[in-house]
Amino acid sequence: MTLSGTIAGDLRGKRALVTGATQGLGRAIAETFARAGASVAVHGLRVLDTEETISAIRHGGGQACAVEADFLKITDIGPMVESAAAQLGGIDILVNNAGIGAVADVAAMDEVFWDRMIDIDLKAPFLVTQKALDYIGRDGNGGRVIFISSTSAKSAEATFAAYAAAKAGILAFSRCLAVEVGSKGITVNGICPGWIDTPLSRDPIRNWAAEQGVPFEQLWQETMAGTNLLKKVLEPSDIAECALFLASDRGRHITAQSINVCGGLIHY
Repeated sequence: MTLSGTIAGDLRGKRALVTGATQGLGRAIAETFARAGASVAVHGLRVLDTEETISAIRHGGGQACAVEADFLKITDIGPMVESAAAQLGGIDILVNNAGIGAVADVAAMDEVFWDRMIDIDLKAPFLVTQKALDYIGRDGNGGRVIFISSTSAKSAEATFAAYAAAKAGILAFSRCLAVEVGSKGITVNGICPGWIDTPLSRDPIRNWAAEQGVPFEQLWQETMAGTNLLKKVLEPSDIAECALFLASDRGRHITAQSINVCGGLIHY
């Protein structure tokens, strides 16, 4: 994949930190931002994990650097953000994408499962954002904070309680933050993807198929396309395009919103 060509939503001169950018949605967002002219700090668990994303960006003429942090280690987070700011020369845009997905019945769920979900999907984005606010808007030109939540934050599904709680918390946090930083010209929004073709979505469907004794391909199509109104499988690029709009000047008056990109899987 090359990064040649232009994209509506010019980000030239902007500096973006994208967490969880080694695959799936995060990688698509990082590459899309770079294609639009931004310099991108690509976060991964290890620097080694970021190599494919960075290579793709640089191959297309974009600028990228690597940062690493284990979001279960609080002490990793501050230095990761500081490294991104140092390498980029500042931060204008933060995309909190990194997260995990797992399912369990409430009755069978232990505290370790719950805590891990909340720590990675809710607490870590708070800590990343808190540190990034030392840099975003520092030059007086405002900035952008984007959270990748989920349609699970707005729906009710068995076994999704911990994941939904974390993702709903992200939306509540983003709205309150938007009030706090709006006067500085910083917008804060959440994107709620539905089922998107990523490794994060393939794993649970593969497990469900095994449990039900049905072919993976059958359940994949039924879940990914059959549950939305457009009957389409959404791709990571669909989320990246929404993130680009919000990050660009065209999204300058959108804040405190949660935007569904789900083919009509949910309707509010």
